[in-house]
Amino acid sequence: MASARQAVDRHPGRRGSLDRLTSLRALAALAVFAFHVGQYNVWYPAKLAGFGYAGVAFFFTLSGFVLVWSARPDDKAGRFFQRRFARIYPSYLAVLLVACVVPHVAVYRGADAGILSVTLTQAWVPLDRFAFGLNGVSWSLSCEAAFYAVFPLLLAWMVGLGRRRLVGSVLGAYVIGAVVVVAATVYGPGGATLALVNPLIRLPEFMLGMAAGLAFAEGWRPRIDVRLPVAILVLLYLAGGLLHLPKPMMDPVLAPVFVAIVVASAGSDAAGTRSWLTSRALVYAGEVSFCFYLVHELVIINVAPYLSGPAAMAVDLVAAALLAAVVHHLVELPCQRWLRPGGGLEERARMIRSTRPQLAHAGNSGEARG
Repeated sequence: MASARQAVDRHPGRRGSLDRLTSLRALAALAVFAFHVGQYNVWYPAKLAGFGYAGVAFFFTLSGFVLVWSARPDDKAGRFFQRRFARIYPSYLAVLLVACVVPHVAVYRGADAGILSVTLTQAWVPLDRFAFGLNGVSWSLSCEAAFYAVFPLLLAWMVGLGRRRLVGSVLGAYVIGAVVVVAATVYGPGGATLALVNPLIRLPEFMLGMAAGLAFAEGWRPRIDVRLPVAILVLLYLAGGLLHLPKPMMDPVLAPVFVAIVVASAGSDAAGTRSWLTSRALVYAGEVSFCFYLVHELVIINVAPYLSGPAAMAVDLVAAALLAAVVHHLVELPCQRWLRPGGGLEERARMIRSTRPQLAHAGNSGEARG
């Protein structure tokens, strides 16, 4: 991985803060929230967000982009995996434990689903009771874990391709993935679950983000007004509604548009321009959005027996936001500080190692005196 990053470490300014991308994470999480509000019949107008599930496709493309952007020239696979573990697993596990004790879960709660969830392998089993077991949204973290596992190899491969072959290879993988999604969805309900959750089928979305991030890291700055891909997003969303596209066909349709939005927003961040997307409140919402995504479906399911309508949606939103903030500050941030490379645990281990010679010397001296 180090040699791959050295090959692309040419743009000195690429490590700047990407506040717009952080804020966009909050909007994508809100789209998934709206989708679930409609899916569980909490409030009928929320069914207009029927394609809100595609917010997960945005997360996948954004993840590929940001991982390439933030990769370090001297990185090693082990340290990369350690950072990713510190970033997602403690919060994921904390909410998974909550899912074991709350009154209601999305589909199924059993030991077999629990084992798959703890090991982040549930997305490889295209059965609803396993893929969506315990905390229904966690299937996407299973996909992310698979993406992280192959990221160092993918990055090295992409760097060695050259730009033209890179574009052809990634677009080819995307087209194949889109065809598989359509074919599996047409096949039947089981096929739709497979197309939605299988990491191999979703990998091209992550690869699209990686390819864009690689080009961006090398200095590519296309002149894209973000309003253009947003307008295309809206038009495709409306067209999908008119055509009654079944889940998850909208994912491959919108993935290239999401990449365009990410690149345009990152370009504005790199240029240092400000907008409502760079406001501190929205950036903070983006920082908490991972935890919000983890808790929101459980909140919706467990509030539904008691409330419905817009009041229920408001309670769901506020409760999920508050719980997300709690998990973010009490689990996510402390665990990142302690578990990431150079964090608290590693620093303590270094301190222990550094004191061993002194302790050994003191012990030997004591024995001599005795």
